[in-house]
Amino acid sequence: MKGPDRKPWKTQSAVRQSMMDFTCENTKDHLLNHLLEHTPLPDSTCKHLQDCPNCLQQFQDFRELIQALDFTHSQFPPASLKEKVLERIHLSPEPSEGQNSP
Repeated sequence: MKGPDRKPWKTQSAVRQSMMDFTCENTKDHLLNHLLEHTPLPDSTCKHLQDCPNCLQQFQDFRELIQALDFTHSQFPPASLKEKVLERIHLSPEPSEGQNSP
C-alpha cells in the first residue's frame, strides 16, 4: 500500500537494531580479548554494555567461565620435571652426523 506515510527506507528502529547487531558482534570480540588477553575495553564497548542487557549478560557469563577454568592463573610444572627432562636427554643416544635430529 503506497501513500505519503509509507517510506521506502528503513525505519529508525530498524536502523538502530541493525547497528546494535553489528555492535553486539564487535562487543563479543572486545570482551574475549579483554578477558583472555587483558586488553582494555574500548569506550564504545563500555557504552554498549550499558545499553545492551544481552551483551552484559554474555560478558558476565564469559568472565565466570574463564574464572571457572582458571585461565587467569599460570600453571607451573613441578620442580622435578626439569631434572627428569635433563636425565632423559642424557640417556638418549646422540644422532649420527649423517642423521637429522628431530
